[in-house]
Amino acid sequence: MQLLCILVVFIFITTNFIPSLAGLCRLSKGHQNYTCNGFRFREMTAGGKSNRQRIKRADISDCKEFNVGEEPLRFPNLEVLILSCDIETIHVNGFKNLNRLKELDLGNNSISSLPDGLFQSLGELKKLNLSRNNFEELPRNIFNGLGNLKQLYISDNPISKFDIKALDAVKKLEELSMSNNRLQVVPARLFSKLTKLKSLDLSYNSIEDLGNLFLFTYDLENLNLSHNALTDLSKQNFQSSNLRILDLSSNKLLVILEESFNLNKLEELYLQNNKISSFEVRGIGQNRIPLRHLDLRNNRLVYIEDNLIKVAKYLEILKIEGNPWDCNCYDKIVAASEDISLEISEVYADGELPLCVTGPSSGNECNVDKNNLDYYYNAFEAQLNA
Repeated sequence: MQLLCILVVFIFITTNFIPSLAGLCRLSKGHQNYTCNGFRFREMTAGGKSNRQRIKRADISDCKEFNVGEEPLRFPNLEVLILSCDIETIHVNGFKNLNRLKELDLGNNSISSLPDGLFQSLGELKKLNLSRNNFEELPRNIFNGLGNLKQLYISDNPISKFDIKALDAVKKLEELSMSNNRLQVVPARLFSKLTKLKSLDLSYNSIEDLGNLFLFTYDLENLNLSHNALTDLSKQNFQSSNLRILDLSSNKLLVILEESFNLNKLEELYLQNNKISSFEVRGIGQNRIPLRHLDLRNNRLVYIEDNLIKVAKYLEILKIEGNPWDCNCYDKIVAASEDISLEISEVYADGELPLCVTGPSSGNECNVDKNNLDYYYNAFEAQLNA
């Protein structure tokens, strides 16, 4: 019996497990990483005070708590905290003693609101994840104290409204994800202080109009607006940005004009799954544009301007299937794209689905009557249903 007890103690010591009444925690060999599952906060001893001081990362899941009380986690040197426990509320002093924290992950909980001042002592925080919670709005002071924050994730919430100054406190923000919320209208004032923002994800919302939303986001390079309800783009939407990647796929866009984008730096443009019938981008006045990837699949395009392929000298991938192309215009695109990867899926390459429509004009010229585009739509639809 004595030998058995010694053996049990030996196992716990050598594997760095810390037992408790409710679950099991594991302390890494270097005593810097702490992983807990099935605990209450008061049971997380981490093997004593000396060990708590060495811990830099804590991953706590399935804890038997719905509330984070006042200073429950006494790890003074903690830098990364992942807390996923179906938490509903957090005390204003819940993270008061964690002033060295650099990354806080509160994703996958049931939080609907946060008290003012919660992050006041987290001035070193660089990354905050609030995704997959129950937030319906973002109040004005929610991010106060996070002056050094670089990454903010608030996706997969039912957010539909926010104070226009909700993001003013995070001026150094470089990456923001607000995808899969319930956003319909986003006022330009919301992003006006985010002049260092480089990546923004607003996909899977219901945004209908952009207005001057990106007027002050001078450093913005990657913008995802896919799966929204946009119908048109105005001249001012993207002219002030340094966009390299722009995703507008799966909206309701009808026309793309020359002035819709700033082509000086744009490298990837995704426009698939819209209702675009006119793509008037020609690169006027430019010898070359840096565009490398262009996706126009599944629209209503019959032709595109000749000059676009000529000035897009760096174009590597062009996707154009699922459009009612005039066959002469389609052949012209193919001929002009000798050095481009013209990607066509198997059902189109094998002839199961049509690549183009034989136009009413004679000869081999791409000469489309822009007032008679219905001919192509009807013919293409008939081919699809044949």
